[in-house]
Amino acid sequence: MLHADHGTARLQFDIAQPSRRTGPQDQLVTLETTPCRFGGVRWWWVCPATGRRCATLYLPNGGQLFLSRGRGAYRLGYASQSQDAMGRSHGRLRRLHRRLGGAYTHADDVLPRRPKWMRWRTYERTWAEWEAAMERHEAIWMKGAERMLGR
Repeated sequence: MLHADHGTARLQFDIAQPSRRTGPQDQLVTLETTPCRFGGVRWWWVCPATGRRCATLYLPNGGQLFLSRGRGAYRLGYASQSQDAMGRSHGRLRRLHRRLGGAYTHADDVLPRRPKWMRWRTYERTWAEWEAAMERHEAIWMKGAERMLGR
């Protein structure tokens, strides 16, 4: 049931998760709105566990209700939070390559040429970001190598 500035949504589901079956579930979730800067409204879920607004509700494996990912709910982490420094460094380099339309396989990849649609100023800024990321990547690699060699 939706009104102009609030509402509720009924979520009815029965999921056979790898760990166990949820069984038939019937969950009522509150919706709220906030005004947008240039008119209109934005709809938000209200987490049943925390009472806070959120853009997405999650049902992880083993969960029985749709809740937010934050504190007081499921406490789901982002993938980068479980990566080591080297993994985050590769992710940063991968993002920069993708921004320029190239594929990333390893740190020795050469940065792709400037795409036709990209301004030179943007390409030069991205190139500078890539050089800084490569320096950080090499420093992380050296630190790991020193740790492995016991120096």
